[in-house]
Amino acid sequence: MQVSVVVPVYNAAGYVSAAVQSALVLPEVGEVILVEDASPDGSLLVCADLADSNARVRLLRHDDGKNHGPGASRNLGIRSARFDYIAFLDADDFFLPDRFSVAGALFEGDPEIDGVYEAIGTYFEDDAAKRRWRETYGDRLLTTMTEQVHPDLLFESMFPIGSRGYWSLDGWTVKRTLFDKTGLFDEHLRLHQDTAICVKAAAGAKMLPGRLDTPVAMRRVHS
Repeated sequence: MQVSVVVPVYNAAGYVSAAVQSALVLPEVGEVILVEDASPDGSLLVCADLADSNARVRLLRHDDGKNHGPGASRNLGIRSARFDYIAFLDADDFFLPDRFSVAGALFEGDPEIDGVYEAIGTYFEDDAAKRRWRETYGDRLLTTMTEQVHPDLLFESMFPIGSRGYWSLDGWTVKRTLFDKTGLFDEHLRLHQDTAICVKAAAGAKMLPGRLDTPVAMRRVHS
């Protein structure tokens, strides 16, 4: 299994190098696609250096050079992907070792599945970030579904949203053909494009759970 990792980049100059390196060390990663979304913080120069230094890193921008949001950036990455499997990584997050081992085995065992969802963890940059997180989310450090759900029941199990946990795109591995069933990300939504695509995948695709009790990636919490 070879995977195209799509990374939307906005104001992540201090983090995107670590994100890219966490993907490149994985043998399943065929390419990392950086979609730089008109950041004002110098992210473009960092991304250009990453692409110049490694042939598996590709740098894309929107044709008009303007900011279009994460949905449009992920869509550009999907349309440009060279491999049959796609994963997503936010530019300030990072993959853990062995990220794709369970997903790869599930795809090999069932050629009819469209995607695998797995848990992601939480990494705090500092104590202030930890305090803010705990004020909102308490001690919930793992973003995951709280139980195994049969694919045929997955859509119904998602409502009310969050009643059985959550998916995160950082924990997704999907076939590129999944988007023929769900459509691409809704570019009109400036927020919650990820929730919308997860609901559509649950309704129209065959999604299996991978590791739900241990993370395959980490969400970096910072100021």
